Amino acid sequence: MDLANERGGIGGDGLRGAAIALALVTLLLFELGAIVSNVYQLDDLSGRAAAAAADAYRKTHTSARVLGAVEDVVAGTAQISGIEVSRTDGTVSVSLQRMPHMLVLDRVPVVRDRLSLTMTREATLDPEGL
Repeated sequence: MDLANERGGIGGDGLRGAAIALALVTLLLFELGAIVSNVYQLDDLSGRAAAAAADAYRKTHTSARVLGAVEDVVAGTAQISGIEVSRTDGTVSVSLQRMPHMLVLDRVPVVRDRLSLTMTREATLDPEGL
């Protein structure tokens, strides 16, 4: 009989449980950090894509060149959800979508199929502002 547990000491099972709990919390924080990092990356990417789209539209006024400019910036790192040119507002909106890259949750189909990030950014058509 192990009397250390009855005297308030920590037995092997308690240490093992604490280590497992700490590992799970660390993994959860790592996965959440990956999501936050992907949000910032997608925000930056969509901002650069919107600026490139506005620049292409100012120069050519063709939708094919606008799409090409966005595709060049995105370069396969995200899916283009939408591009909208509003001449009345003088803006170009670019929406991008992608799955965040995660260590464990990528391997869980229920989570992987439902977790998608979408970001929309605008850029002005007039470089001096409206």
